[in-house]
Amino acid sequence: MHAVLDAPACLGGELFGAICHESTHANRVWTNEEATFAASMGDFVAMAYEISRRHEAEDEVQHLLLHDVKTGLGNRDYLVELTRQRLLVPCREEQTVAIVLVLIDSSSVSSSAHAPSAEDVMVRIAEELRQLCGSEVDLARVHSNKFAFLMMQDIARTTAINLAERCLDRMFALDWESADTAPGMAVGIAFADENTKDDPAALLRQAEEAAQRAQAANNQGYEVFEPAHHDKLIERLRLERVLRKALAQDEFEVYYQPEYDTVRQQWVAAEALLRWNNEGIVVGEASSLKWRNHRD
Repeated sequence: MHAVLDAPACLGGELFGAICHESTHANRVWTNEEATFAASMGDFVAMAYEISRRHEAEDEVQHLLLHDVKTGLGNRDYLVELTRQRLLVPCREEQTVAIVLVLIDSSSVSSSAHAPSAEDVMVRIAEELRQLCGSEVDLARVHSNKFAFLMMQDIARTTAINLAERCLDRMFALDWESADTAPGMAVGIAFADENTKDDPAALLRQAEEAAQRAQAANNQGYEVFEPAHHDKLIERLRLERVLRKALAQDEFEVYYQPEYDTVRQQWVAAEALLRWNNEGIVVGEASSLKWRNHRD
């Protein structure tokens, strides 16, 4: 080596590398053009390094936006997007997309100083559920106390149901050291159909609704989402909104209907009736209260 021309690569005023040009055949006096070229190469390397570093930072931010910090699992947005992608891919006739949602009853977790925190319990549950994942099964933490599996499901629905049963079995087998720590768990299953093929968020909500129904039933089982149950829930919510509006607008009136004893020639009881009047029309009435006269 007879001559060397070094060009620094700097970023933010700090040197992080250098580009070395060498002459191996003879002594050489570098021209101004060669020195300028070497300096430009140093600037080019610094710019490429900065772009790479920014991409890494953006990827890290994107990862944090789509993943749960404690468990490292994808979050709700991640699962919805992954479900959308799965729904776009044509399935074999005997397959469809399914979500198996695990609902943890964190209210049953002990709050004593010596017991693990609710978040520590969720982390351990995540570790157990992660072991149930396979090549076509993904797991995400979609809420503080909810985990969801996304999977390809056979038309017979046996794969998703088997996974739900395995989740329950694994939960029962966990040793929590204290009975006060053991949380309850319920599982909801939803299968994609014509109504949800373009709405992955709706499919997830259906799985949540099924899990809540399973929790209300016995807190340690699973339920499959059925449209009939959903329609009844929607109707019940609609009626509740209408009743709240009627109450706010003073559309309910109380009437007392007496019961008369013709033998004793006196009234013996009165039944309270709640009537719902909407724009002068009696929409309905209900009664569950009766007052009886105990005087002779």
